Amino acid sequence: MLFNCSRTFLKQHQQQTTKSLVKTLVLSVQQQQQTIYRFSTATSTQLYRDRISSNTIDSIKLPKNQWSVSRLGLNVDDLNLIESEQKATLISAFKNGCNLIHSYNNDSKSPTDVLSSIVGVSDVDTTDKQSNVIIKRSELIYMQRSRPLPPSQSLSDQADIRRFIVDQVSCSLERLSTRQLDVFLLDISSCILMSTSFEQTRQQIQTSMVALEEMVASGKLQSYGLSLNNLAPTAGETIELLESILQFQSPHFQFLEFPFNICQHETFSMNNYSVNTQSLIEFAKQHQLTTINSSPSYFTNPVTGKLSRFANVRSHKDQDLHKLLKEAFDLAIHLEIINPIFKDSVQAEMIKRTPDIIGQLRWAHLLVYDAQKHEKLSNYWSWRRLLSSKIRPQVNEAVMSIFSNHIMNSWGAGYRKAINNLFDLYSNSLEASIFDQQEQLANQLYKSLEIPIASTSTTTTNTDLLKLSQQISATAGIDLTIETLTNTDELKSIFNQPNNKQINLTTNQLCNSINSINWKY
Repeated sequence: MLFNCSRTFLKQHQQQTTKSLVKTLVLSVQQQQQTIYRFSTATSTQLYRDRISSNTIDSIKLPKNQWSVSRLGLNVDDLNLIESEQKATLISAFKNGCNLIHSYNNDSKSPTDVLSSIVGVSDVDTTDKQSNVIIKRSELIYMQRSRPLPPSQSLSDQADIRRFIVDQVSCSLERLSTRQLDVFLLDISSCILMSTSFEQTRQQIQTSMVALEEMVASGKLQSYGLSLNNLAPTAGETIELLESILQFQSPHFQFLEFPFNICQHETFSMNNYSVNTQSLIEFAKQHQLTTINSSPSYFTNPVTGKLSRFANVRSHKDQDLHKLLKEAFDLAIHLEIINPIFKDSVQAEMIKRTPDIIGQLRWAHLLVYDAQKHEKLSNYWSWRRLLSSKIRPQVNEAVMSIFSNHIMNSWGAGYRKAINNLFDLYSNSLEASIFDQQEQLANQLYKSLEIPIASTSTTTTNTDLLKLSQQISATAGIDLTIETLTNTDELKSIFNQPNNKQINLTTNQLCNSINSINWKY
């Protein structure tokens, strides 16, 4: 009897020991996985390129860390889950070889929810059920730009500078739901533009780079770079500053970001560096810096001063927009007039506490009376960003907060359907109004580059202008380009098509092409 009890005890002890050992091994494997997938690596990014069967997006192997990175990077700041096509666009990009994620809005109030819904919040593998694609954190390059570094006269103390860097890195990690960033871009545009002392600005940037090296040592960053948006040919101090920065002992300083497009081309066409013998792009390559084009298609029109874009648009010739838009306005305005919220005492009290909510339920009136007064509402490119990132989410939140569990929720459902239809048609009308302008601009540029262009007079879309922007950027020698794409049509226009003619530009050809453009619109 005693022997049987002892044997039973030993058996139970062995089982508990085995379970404990298995649990320890599982935890050990999980910890190893978290360590493995903490950063992007040369191996993980190359395995991604090998695994993706449809590599329609070009890639490049970076010189210092040997990452295999897609030349096209996607900015995720303006993507929103309410816009279902935007999630589909990001999934399609992953399927076709894009593994560079970029963010410039380093604000904790602006979450990257579309990215998080696909990649997940952890650093280990997750699977998107809709796309059946396994997305590994280690296969993606996370690149975050900081908020502008304040000028030296307002942020000169070393402790304050270090605190700014730490806060920005922490905010980036939280927004992108990751433990480490692959690339952190310090925006030095403001501190250069508003600088009153060259030496103070130089010391400020040097202190910032020392703090960034400390962030790398702590495991929160893998590398970093500088971002500028003011690169006018007369910016002599910018040139001197960049040349002096490379004298710092900063081994993880590996990236330089700047705008380059058909309007802003000084980084390619002007030899301002190395005693006026090199362009900025050539200068960066000499020092093994990876160049990033922050704005290949967006630019400010030099004549109108308004935001413009060299990109595909649709003519919507297959729709009677005037009739459809009038009907949509009539319905939405009618619903706003009969909004039952004003007859309900409980809801009226809620409106008094949060008066901004009612403003989100008056968009039909706002577009009728105020659209032409505000550029962000009348400029297609500004409106599209605002609609996706602010307006639709706020309207949806207002409707849900007031009518989701209320007897009057039928009005809320009807209004949400009507206002979203109005938003779509209003967007289409703005897009159609610039179709001919984009067509004219494209024809001018294609003609100056001696590239055959098919007639689009009977089609509803322009030629692949985004693809041309990417080709111009690559021909200029820029390593990576960042685009904001919100639908799959835009993404497909950039894919490598077998019949697409590649272009090779000289400096003179590019300058002559730019000078031939008529900027009247």
